[in-house]
Amino acid sequence: QLSSAQYLKTAFADDKFGKIITAATSAIAAANDGILAINGDFYGAQERGYVIRNGIIYRDTPSDADVLCIYADGSMEIIDPAEVSAQELAERGAWQTFSFGPALIENGIITTDRNHFIENHTSADNILPWDECESDFGALPKSKCVIGTHFPNYLHRDPKRNGELTAAIATYVKSCADDFGSMMSRDLGFYSTQALYKRFAKTEEKNGIFTIDVSAVPTPIGNLGTFYVSAKAPIENCTGAEIALYETKATHYTYELKPTADIITIS
Repeated sequence: QLSSAQYLKTAFADDKFGKIITAATSAIAAANDGILAINGDFYGAQERGYVIRNGIIYRDTPSDADVLCIYADGSMEIIDPAEVSAQELAERGAWQTFSFGPALIENGIITTDRNHFIENHTSADNILPWDECESDFGALPKSKCVIGTHFPNYLHRDPKRNGELTAAIATYVKSCADDFGSMMSRDLGFYSTQALYKRFAKTEEKNGIFTIDVSAVPTPIGNLGTFYVSAKAPIENCTGAEIALYETKATHYTYELKPTADIITIS
């Protein structure tokens, strides 16, 4: 327990506010005499989202994500940026803000479904209720993102049906991963690396040759520089990366790429 929230401080990679400036959490902590350090909200990969650090406003552009606001008195609050500006938060005594919602639990109540948080999550029609243990998973739309699954949510009030329901959700998730353009992530490092390449790599197709420019991709955490691409036909030629077949599905092939240059060509 801290004697004052003033001891809860934040720091930037290389002590700079900006775009895609990266450093290991341990290095940032060592440079600022930190005792315990936790990574933040990766603000530098986003164009929007309030950034208040140690009481100073660095970015006041709101995003769609909820904001965790930590005040100078140690209290915390989940903020909807559509309802309050960064300046107003600072005037209220905001000490730190982190834009990485949605909020999962607020005032002891689960407020976000994590079992079926899909791309169009603003629509109530696309949300599987967190306690919907008797859902017909086969009737649900295919999702591009199933993350943070909570096993007890799949348990039935009748224990004899638990095996049936857990098998159904496993089949559903696998069917999502089998679609072209989707794949099953092994862990968070695998997922975050793929997300970085999808966000920052630039792709272009001309005369049947695909070019991938990875020069703007920041160094992934743990330096997991391998990423994956899917193709509906076998890839015969690749330059600028080491390539290996990762898996074969009914409709496509997925390849593992480890860049050796900033520009990768595939045909």
